[in-house]
Amino acid sequence: MPSKYNLVLCFVIFNNWLSGIDCRCGYPEMPYMSKSIESKDYFEEGEKLYVSCIGGVAVGQTMRDHVIQCRNNTWNTTSLRCSSIHNITAIDITPEDNSVGSQNHNLAEQEFLYLTDADPSTCVLLKDNERWTIHLGDRRLVSDVALVTTFLDSSQRKTQIDISITLPTGQVCKLEERSERENSAMVFMVYKCPDTPQPIDSVTIDLKTTAVNINVCALEVFTLIVDDCGKPEIPLYSYTNQMRIQNGTKIAEYVCAKGYEMVGPSLRTCGPDGLWKPPQPPRCEPEIRCLTGLVERVENFTFEYKDFDLFGNALPDVSTIVYHCLNRSLVAVPATELYCQPDGNWSQVDYIPDCHPRRMYAVFGHHFLNDKHLMYYGGAGLVVLFIGSFVILFQMRRLAKKISRQMREKSYFDQEKQLPHYNNETNYQDLTNLFAQHDATMSQPSGAIPQVQQTDQKY
Repeated sequence: MPSKYNLVLCFVIFNNWLSGIDCRCGYPEMPYMSKSIESKDYFEEGEKLYVSCIGGVAVGQTMRDHVIQCRNNTWNTTSLRCSSIHNITAIDITPEDNSVGSQNHNLAEQEFLYLTDADPSTCVLLKDNERWTIHLGDRRLVSDVALVTTFLDSSQRKTQIDISITLPTGQVCKLEERSERENSAMVFMVYKCPDTPQPIDSVTIDLKTTAVNINVCALEVFTLIVDDCGKPEIPLYSYTNQMRIQNGTKIAEYVCAKGYEMVGPSLRTCGPDGLWKPPQPPRCEPEIRCLTGLVERVENFTFEYKDFDLFGNALPDVSTIVYHCLNRSLVAVPATELYCQPDGNWSQVDYIPDCHPRRMYAVFGHHFLNDKHLMYYGGAGLVVLFIGSFVILFQMRRLAKKISRQMREKSYFDQEKQLPHYNNETNYQDLTNLFAQHDATMSQPSGAIPQVQQTDQKY
């Protein structure tokens, strides 16, 4: 690891400790042709994730158990790749004893099919001191070679077999696994090949034993997939744009979310070995943040952090710190909050809070205990309530007068409809007849009794 990167990492760790920042990881780097069991938005520090390759095996010095882990805001996925079975084009057989009549030749077509058909019942004889050169057709990075062998004589199954697999670079593949079936002469062997600086196009197999010939029933060569580096790691608060440039090289461009700045290179390139370069992705950190380690401690009080990001960073105009009494049965008076300001400093208060019994505060909440709130908001509320009550009473009085006036008018109108109307033609005629009768009565002798005409008209 470069010394420059070490200094940056040390500075980040010290700064995180001073700021109280938590370590979390985003989505991990996933090689091409791989899958993961669990997928989440973020992972906690130390959390493990199981990765498996589709149709091959995982290859990588830090990934022997197919498990990756979140450490210091990143994943330990360095040199993780997936390999797949590569098609073999031809096999050359070269005797090493140089005996008379021995010559180089290719494996017969039928025997070649026996080796590549994945059928353990079809085998090809590999003689003592015989070398096979396996041609891959194109240049590849070989990771593993798997063999399924049987002895011609089952009594020889415990015999130590010295099969050497060598790369053109002179590097030797190491036997990693050997398993045997019970009551069977079949032996399964897996050889792990070292990383080569450049792709190769052939693998050599030598059988070096004494007077022992074996049958090779299956032969598989696993090569690394270098055409695609898969999905790059996506740190928290960032996203990537993947594209291919004119020469076919795949690149990943990182962009940070609003309010965050990038630490590290913004571009990563898919290398010829199937790994992203540089190996570590950039980080996105807040452009401005308030350090929690600089907040003044108050005796008998504790802090509550609100609206911090996933790393524990305090963001301007978003994050706050609330004071609480150590004794939870008490409440802070007045309620005190510190705000992260745009200049990266915490807001200051001119008073020191005190702890009081909750009493009825548990019902109404501690925000009503702030003296300023009671003075301003409470007084304003009383004034509004008084004015509102006065307006309501005034409107009700006006409404009552209006209703009373309307009821009186209605009563007068109903009484007026019941009184006689003398200005109409019928009542005028009745009144004329009445006066005529009165004149006739006055003209009669005094001893006569006047006759008055009865009428139903009421006066």
